[in-house]
Order: sequence, then C-alpha cells, then structure tokens
Amino acid sequence: MSRMLSPMLQRTLTDWLGLAGLPERDPDRFQALCRSVAELSRLFTKDRAERQRSYLDEASLRAGYLAYFLPVNLAKVQALLDELPPDALCRPADQSLKVLDVGSGPGTGALAVLDWMRLQSTQRDVAIVAIDQALPALQEALAVPIVGVLVPEAHAAVQATRNRRIGLLATEATVASGRYEEVVHALDAGARVVAVPCPKLVPLIEAGDVGEELDAAVREYASPLREEGVDTVILGCTHYPIIRRVFERAFGRGTTLVYSADETAREVAETLARKRVENDPDRDGSSRFLTTGSPEEFRTLGERFLQLPIPQVEQVSVRELELAAA
Repeated sequence: MSRMLSPMLQRTLTDWLGLAGLPERDPDRFQALCRSVAELSRLFTKDRAERQRSYLDEASLRAGYLAYFLPVNLAKVQALLDELPPDALCRPADQSLKVLDVGSGPGTGALAVLDWMRLQSTQRDVAIVAIDQALPALQEALAVPIVGVLVPEAHAAVQATRNRRIGLLATEATVASGRYEEVVHALDAGARVVAVPCPKLVPLIEAGDVGEELDAAVREYASPLREEGVDTVILGCTHYPIIRRVFERAFGRGTTLVYSADETAREVAETLARKRVENDPDRDGSSRFLTTGSPEEFRTLGERFLQLPIPQVEQVSVRELELAAA
C-alpha cells in the first residue's frame, strides 16, 4: 500500500479487508483477491462496455477495488495535490475549500482530498460535489440540459449504415476509451465498429497545413476502414470538419461521413426548441472570447475554425478564472 496514504487510512483498509499476512495465512483467498483485481482491470480497460454501474455490489469486486484500485488511485490524486502551490489553501477562514469531482465513481477522488488534508494537518471545512461523468448522472445532477457528443453521432451512424459496418476516426484517447463502441452497440448490438486512432491530424490541422502531408495522413488512417468495407465513418473530433473536403476525397461518394460538430449542433438546436428556450432567429447575439494562452494564436486558430472574424481576444489567468468561479 502506498506510503502516501495516511497511516490511519492504511490501517483501516488493512484491518477491514484482513490483508495483513494474507498470502501466507490464506493463499486461496489471496489468489481469489488477485483474480478480482485482474477482472476489474479488464472491466476498466478493454471490456468497459461490459461493466455494469452496480459492479461494486459484487463482494469479490468490491474487495478487489478496496485492496488495490482505491489505494492506487488515492496515491495518484495525492501526488497531483502535492504539486499545488503552498498558498493554494490560503483562503479566508469563513470560506470552505470547494472540490468538484467529476467522474467520481465510488468517490475515490473526494476521499483522496480528505486523506491528503489529514496528511498536511490542514483543518478547514471542505465542500465536495462528486458526480459521475456518465451522461444520465450529469443530466440528473444539473438543472440545465446536457447534450452528450457521442450519442448524436452514434445515432446518426446507426441510421445511415447499410451494411452495419461503422468506422471511427478520432484521437488516441477517444479511441482508447471505447465509448463510441459502447454507445453504438447500445443502439445496434449487431453493428461492427472499426476504430482507428489519428495522432497526426490535430497538430496538422492546427498548423493550417492543408498540403500533401495532411492528405497522406488522412489516406493512411482511412485505409484500414476501406479494407474493412465500412460504409459509414464517424469523424469523432471537433477539428475534423475543417478539413471536410480532404475526408470526402479519401473516402469517396459511397461512404457516409458523420461529423461530431454537425450532429451535436443539430441535437442542441432540437433540445432548445423542444424546451422552448431557443434564441429569436432575428437576433444576431454577440460573442466574447477569452484565453489563458496567446490571444494572437487564439485569434488565428479561432477565425480558421469558426469561419468568422474575431476582432478581440482577452487574455486571462487561471487564477482569475478560479476567483470568478468561487
């Protein structure tokens, strides 16, 4: 168990699970615990679609999580907290420390904050809001409508495909998450999803490179999808509509391309109309742009992405945003 955890928490986990001397004292139970950890690892990675929201109701998996994943994840969070500046917790005495834990699962992040404060001998009130990152949980927790990016695209792809072979081009992190496959299979269990990570595309698009290198990269990523005979491709990155014509040339007229930006915008418009909170169509509205980075770089990329003039960009610090949100 990690030395970063407080001694009290280490003792609590060890005593409650009976971990002290377990390999020698009860080899069979130790092996069963190892199998539970391996099963959780599988459910957290390559087979995420199989994991039920109530997976911790099963005693063996709960023991595996508490014995391995909880202390490991606590240590990870506490390592990040150790990187906070020394004055991070210096707030007026009447202000509580506010923690928003998105994607909290069983609440490990919140527990990590409390245990870390014990290690720091920090005595102050803490207000923790922990919500699951799953769309239904967010929709239930927040008052405003929440529109997910994946479901509109997956729904459009399932509707469009004729042979139930759907391709996905996205960033490495998006492909690794397996979320698109999960949503597509929830809509059509018999559909086949072929996912290809595209690490070269975003840097090339942001650099404004629309030449041979970009064209070659798109054709490289399109090749395995064409070989698998997909007839519909989800373009799962908001950068991709900028090079729409490059994708169209690579796949040809026989392939339906589903763009994340288009489908999400359509879903948002329909949601606002359904709730009768859409804008007056005769009202132009206004825009304000802020960045923690370079205003000039933001303006250049923003005008290319949004296809509209950006006359002014305000530069703000992360600290200013934190104070505004407090």
